[in-house]
Amino acid sequence: MTSEKPFDIKKRCFLFSKVLLKFVNDAKYERIHFSIFDQLLRSGTSIGANVVE
Repeated sequence: MTSEKPFDIKKRCFLFSKVLLKFVNDAKYERIHFSIFDQLLRSGTSIGANVVE
């Protein structure tokens, strides 16, 4: 069984952001955890912006 990962770093960042958004969307969290999930989203999705820059 082989796991084919895309080699292109931009594509990998995009796929990571999609998985992260789905995770946060599906997560059951209370108001007290909002800042943690907010920071997770902001830092996780900024990877792609840093790569492009």
